[in-house]
Amino acid sequence: MTSWKQAPGDNRSAQRFTVEEGSHLAHGAHVVVPGKTREHKCRVADYSATGYRVLLLPPLLEARKYFAPEQEAVLGRRDGWQRTVSVRWIEGNQLGLMILNPVTRLILSEQEAYECTLLASQMDMIRVALEPQPELPPSFNLELPNGDVLPVQVRWSRDEELCLQLVPQVYRLPRRV
Repeated sequence: MTSWKQAPGDNRSAQRFTVEEGSHLAHGAHVVVPGKTREHKCRVADYSATGYRVLLLPPLLEARKYFAPEQEAVLGRRDGWQRTVSVRWIEGNQLGLMILNPVTRLILSEQEAYECTLLASQMDMIRVALEPQPELPPSFNLELPNGDVLPVQVRWSRDEELCLQLVPQVYRLPRRV
């Protein structure tokens, strides 16, 4: 997950990340408008907790002929993964898509998950609202609306609000015997 540098004056509501080659979003994506049969092949260029920027393939010079701001669509992949989105903006062959009906969950175990509201995210910190607050283990997973599952720990909590911090990934080389 590589952070994407925002241009000056860019007012996105959540931090963007570039899609890396091995990601499930890297290949085989398409956008479909409900009620239409055509699948518009695309590549997800970057994403955030609340949306995606996609490049239509092959480039449609007249993307506005097929899409309009505030139009509902489905971003999906061949393996069945999909998210209902709304077209927020159109620039050339690029679409800005916002996830509709987003679900954010704290996953404490395979049997225990709680829906929460995503309030903000910046760098490695994520704020969520959760009521009532369950007993939380030292670290657990947070599932974002875009499908990412991130290991997190509680940085602070106040009333029904939690500030979560990403747990740094520690990679170890196997020992030689």
